[in-house]
Amino acid sequence: MALCAYRNSEGSTPRPLFFAAARTGWRGTLAPSRGSVAGASFAALDNPNSFFTASSLESRASDLSGLLDDMGQSIETLKAADTGIQAITKLVESAKAKANQALQSSVAADRTTYLNEFNTLLTQIEQIATDSGYKGKNLLKGDSLTVTFNEGGSSTLAITGVNYTDTTSAPLSIADAT
Repeated sequence: MALCAYRNSEGSTPRPLFFAAARTGWRGTLAPSRGSVAGASFAALDNPNSFFTASSLESRASDLSGLLDDMGQSIETLKAADTGIQAITKLVESAKAKANQALQSSVAADRTTYLNEFNTLLTQIEQIATDSGYKGKNLLKGDSLTVTFNEGGSSTLAITGVNYTDTTSAPLSIADAT
């Protein structure tokens, strides 16, 4: 662009349009989009092959990063379920011990105490199952989880949860003691 200096009717030299456009940001809209890989910048006009390769790799990296995040969330969901199952297993063992103690006791007051403790343990099992979720997914309340292993979604793992929030129904099927 040729810069010209001329005087207007007031005798002053106006700023050329180029400087006014730069001040308003007009020049920035003409700058080519730039990508970067490992600190090197590429413009589509400077080196088209490098630019489009970098753009493609950035897109793939973003897709893989999303998959990695989703897999991490799935792992945390499985850890929450595993922790819940371990706690439920211990409580079921305790409930079994209380039931055996009640069967072995001949004192009615002791049997009533064991019965109440047994029912309390069943309530705790239900509470643990209810609280064993991660970010809205709870495999111990019957929720399902699908883990995707590739960008196309053709490699997945479907995990079906079980419902432990009601100890009287399957799969636990432990009735309250009466």
